[in-house]
Amino acid sequence: MKIIGIDPDSKESGIAIYDKDKKQIEVLSLTFFKLLKYLQENADQIELIKIEGGWLNKKSNFRFTASKGIGENIAKKVGANHEAGRKIQEMCEYLNLNHSIVKPLRKIWKGADKKITDAELRLQLSRLEIAFTKKTSNQDQRDSILICLY
Repeated sequence: MKIIGIDPDSKESGIAIYDKDKKQIEVLSLTFFKLLKYLQENADQIELIKIEGGWLNKKSNFRFTASKGIGENIAKKVGANHEAGRKIQEMCEYLNLNHSIVKPLRKIWKGADKKITDAELRLQLSRLEIAFTKKTSNQDQRDSILICLY
């Protein structure tokens, strides 16, 4: 059985697929409709889908920025990502898939904006004895792995 972690994005969401039996994890970046197709085709193998719910944060769109315009642009992107997450939740309900919305994890890592680096992620996975063979990962994929596992 598989647990899926999703870091929603308005363009391509980070997707982590943890195969509990094989103790291995893979990552994808999928558009909304490619995610729909993946979930439909693999529904019988999915135990749980965990979706990051950034909208659960009290002040998810507040930013200290150099200008008001930059802050407004960031808030617009954050809002679009939140709506993508809500639509993914609606997709799971439509497909009758077991899912939960999880509050974003605290950023305690060494990367930019305290996000997890590839090296930190690989160390965590090795400690958990989870295989991860992808040579590189982007931030959305790394975040989706954390959502999936914690």
